[in-house]
Amino acid sequence: MGPVIGDLSIKEGQKMGIIAKPYVTLVSVPYSPEIAEKTDYADIYREGIVENRARNAIITKIVKGRTMAGLSSLTIIKEIAHGEALVTLAERFKVPSIFVHGGTPDEQRNAARDALEAKTHLNVIVTDVWREGIDIPTLDCVVIAGGGKSRIYTLQAAGRGMRVAEGKEWVEIVDFLDPYKHLGRHVVLRLNMYKEHGWL
Repeated sequence: MGPVIGDLSIKEGQKMGIIAKPYVTLVSVPYSPEIAEKTDYADIYREGIVENRARNAIITKIVKGRTMAGLSSLTIIKEIAHGEALVTLAERFKVPSIFVHGGTPDEQRNAARDALEAKTHLNVIVTDVWREGIDIPTLDCVVIAGGGKSRIYTLQAAGRGMRVAEGKEWVEIVDFLDPYKHLGRHVVLRLNMYKEHGWL
């Protein structure tokens, strides 16, 4: 479209009253010696995040608590298998959930987004198909369930809920202190980003 003519920082947007101030809730993840023995990143990610029942139960309980308080949550993951595991737990914990991924038809994606914004539905689990280009001004909570080391990815995830709405000044970012090789380094990178932005 042409050269960049201006750049609005997050802090500037907050001062202007158009961006909600994030605050980060950090959640400990139970340590598993079996997972800690793994060395391959793919194995660690699968067992430490995607298939980690204790971690997934914590995520579900957090979302249930927000839902019971009337707050909306967007749980962001990377793999469909992770979403399916969270949906199964959500059903067990009686937390109504919508799962949006790459195979979800556009009309269903749009309906999920509209329901979340209107708060007629309070919990959506989504892969990175909503990483950018989707703003939900009324969103109360973003759950960084898929981990990751990318600053841009984390900022984009947080950005889903950083628009202001009537009566809203803050958005909660929930993140997890994963204690394993690779994942722990990714946690540190995300924490550094949160500190740089003054969210912690």
